[in-house]
Amino acid sequence: MLNHLVIKNYRNIPNLSTPILDGGNIIIAPNGSGKTNALESIYYSVLGESFKPMESSSEVIGPGKEFAKVSTKWSNDSLDVTISNNEKLIRNFQLNTKKTLISKVSPRFPIILFAPHTVDLVIGEPQIRRSDLNAFLSILNPEYKKVLTKYNTVLKNRNAVIKQIRDGRVPEKMLDFWTEKLVENATQIYDYRVDFFERIKSFFLDAQMVLFGLENFTLNIKYIPNLEPVDSDFKSSLVQKFANNRSKEIIVGKTLYGVHKDDYNILLNEQNLKFKGSRGQQRIGISVLKFAELLLYFERYNIYPLLLLDDIMSELDDVNRSKIAGYLLEKKLQFILTSAEQKEIPAILQNSCNRIELASVE
Repeated sequence: MLNHLVIKNYRNIPNLSTPILDGGNIIIAPNGSGKTNALESIYYSVLGESFKPMESSSEVIGPGKEFAKVSTKWSNDSLDVTISNNEKLIRNFQLNTKKTLISKVSPRFPIILFAPHTVDLVIGEPQIRRSDLNAFLSILNPEYKKVLTKYNTVLKNRNAVIKQIRDGRVPEKMLDFWTEKLVENATQIYDYRVDFFERIKSFFLDAQMVLFGLENFTLNIKYIPNLEPVDSDFKSSLVQKFANNRSKEIIVGKTLYGVHKDDYNILLNEQNLKFKGSRGQQRIGISVLKFAELLLYFERYNIYPLLLLDDIMSELDDVNRSKIAGYLLEKKLQFILTSAEQKEIPAILQNSCNRIELASVE
């Protein structure tokens, strides 16, 4: 459980120190006041990246400041991240006052996020869905983050070698080593993803039935790997794909195949929600996905992750808002929910949750 949050110079939040209680916590504040940034600071401290598009981590440092810091107190641990930008960007993560790697942080402090931009998981580019998937799998399985980091490093090196081959600077056989390493890591990532998508489907159905019912439509989720394996043998299929297309990759100067191009779709009545659903249905689809992830995590570890819900009530009708409110309270989980409008928060939540004020403390 998250017990306390301290923010210094994070985007437009100069100072904030607030307890986070077990159960529900609510931030009701106008747009632009920093409520989304407060949630982002927690997300960043655990995953080492923002859920907002940005070119550099230096963007989280407040205007005219040299550093930003987020400190969180959990049940038995303290976590601090400092981002400074004095000539070069430096990020420092500390677990219980000792410097640590972000790969060791993510699985220790599980969080799940719903934010307005998460509708892009339906309508946006595949990269958005992959990033969100990677974030959850990094929390669900400690080894996933390590393998993904290795894969990205090998991919970068393989692309560099391909360009050198194209320019005639190194022999073509130099590609063999990096291809072998890429296939090895890709196979592990593929296996993790296949397992996730097989297991999430039942929770997808459970979350939909509890939250929204099945009267008018059904939702599902479908994994779309970049490479469909032959005879369920992903590793051999990828090896063959690279062998058959080596000259093509050299011409274009980059790796054309692999798990870095995977995708998935959320389906409405077995059709792509992106094209067949209203915006309200798209938000419901993402809500179902996030609650399904919550249930999947609980099945494995018998605890619920911290749930960050940024403006989840917007664009939903009162009936669906009440269903979500009841679900949150029934599960007895810890969550932080934000809204720009008090009227969007059902009274049952307003009366039973801790209210977090964003007024800065100098």
